[in-house]
Amino acid sequence: MNKGVQNLTNKPRQTGNVTVYELLISSLTMTDALAKLLIEKGLITREEFMQKISEERATYQKLLNPTPQ
Repeated sequence: MNKGVQNLTNKPRQTGNVTVYELLISSLTMTDALAKLLIEKGLITREEFMQKISEERATYQKLLNPTPQ
């Protein structure tokens, strides 16, 4: 059986180039599932999650758009 690279449907696919769209969908799917599990299990609140997203967004924006000195 060819193990290959698995996609979101767990069907084997050809290895090779992955599109930005595929990476985006994969990342969004995993992030959404993880956040929902943590919230459902009561480990974090939705508000804590949203606050952390806001903090991380600000951090990434500083990295991607540094202020000239």
